[in-house]
Amino acid sequence: MPPGGVLTGPIAAHDSRAADTAWLTLRIVFGIVPIVAGLDKVIVGLWLLGIALDLVIAGYHDIAVRDAVMAVCSFCLARLTAPATQAHRAMQPAQAT
Repeated sequence: MPPGGVLTGPIAAHDSRAADTAWLTLRIVFGIVPIVAGLDKVIVGLWLLGIALDLVIAGYHDIAVRDAVMAVCSFCLARLTAPATQAHRAMQPAQAT
């Protein structure tokens, strides 16, 4: 930095390292997020079952039942949203081949 902290020269608009980093970030975000978003209800259901199992082992049966019920609800929600997604795709106009 020059004295006074003010840049006086031009700044490169296209840094290949920055472009590669941005490309990789976008690839990860747009590649992983849709996959995770579809699995979140199953991932949460399994997590809640794990918590319920841990609570049963610890002797907290009443709280374990609550988490097991929430897990079942999560699995049901995952099943209900899957056909809705398929039905939405079926309503799309046909593509010319």
